[in-house]
Amino acid sequence: MKVMVQETWIVQSAQPQLEACEDWGCNNRDAATWEMIEKTRTTLEQPYKKRLQIQMAGLNKEMKNNMTSLVPVYSAILSMRQSG
Repeated sequence: MKVMVQETWIVQSAQPQLEACEDWGCNNRDAATWEMIEKTRTTLEQPYKKRLQIQMAGLNKEMKNNMTSLVPVYSAILSMRQSG
């Protein structure tokens, strides 16, 4: 079995006062510029991704198999915004 974990857009809207998205509003993600998304990535997404990778490594160890892989959707969004 393979489990692909989709790292979607960070949990922007659960706690906007903590998530540094008040500049562009969590309810209107299309208004975010690349710079705004990059700021969010460095302050929120990277620590979140690290915890996610630790959890995935724990599952792999428990199952004695490299069964999880990360689908980096957030990175893809950032790349699209940068090129667009």
